[in-house]
Amino acid sequence: MNYWDILHDSGKPLCFVGNTVLNQQFMNDRLGDNQFKEICSLEHIQSQTQEWFDQRQFITVTGDVVLKKQIIQELNNRQAAIFSIVGTQNLMHKDIVIGRGTFINNFNDMLISGIDIGNYCVISCYCQFGRNVILHDHSHVASYCYINDCIVGEGVAIGARASIVGVSLPGLDTKTIAPYTNLLINSTVTKSITEAGTYHGNRRINDMTRLEYRIV
Repeated sequence: MNYWDILHDSGKPLCFVGNTVLNQQFMNDRLGDNQFKEICSLEHIQSQTQEWFDQRQFITVTGDVVLKKQIIQELNNRQAAIFSIVGTQNLMHKDIVIGRGTFINNFNDMLISGIDIGNYCVISCYCQFGRNVILHDHSHVASYCYINDCIVGEGVAIGARASIVGVSLPGLDTKTIAPYTNLLINSTVTKSITEAGTYHGNRRINDMTRLEYRIV
């Protein structure tokens, strides 16, 4: 059974950048059965010619946002083709927007319109998205999360079983989460977070952002 679809597929060989668990898994899974697959380090791709980049399409699946940004910068500098991976066992609205370099695992519920998932995001399994959910680039959502009526800033990390509870009613603003904020496991967020840092729910634990402190 094929558990994965490739989005933004240019038909070129698949190159997974970074020796991560998920990148290794995709090398062994039935993904792009008819396409050559390889895994490379950041250091390896930095030493390659433009012709080498032009012959491949790329993705990196990692929770390390600092490493991912370095990889993406290198790929964008070379104008490389970037693909996404989406599980075939998701419930997804037909109008959902999914960017490039994004990985969405299986068993997620995204059936309501108004969902926009940016570039280079990771969404784990068993998550539910309600209406008006926007994930900006480099966001990472761990398993069993619920998000509704929220604009998630660039690079935000949402720990497992966290909930962002927004209500789309007249006079109530859409919730926003400041870029590179960490939301710890089992957080429940009921109001906007305007200052980046590490939070449990709406309580700010410290000023360390995802660029400094990795929670996923």
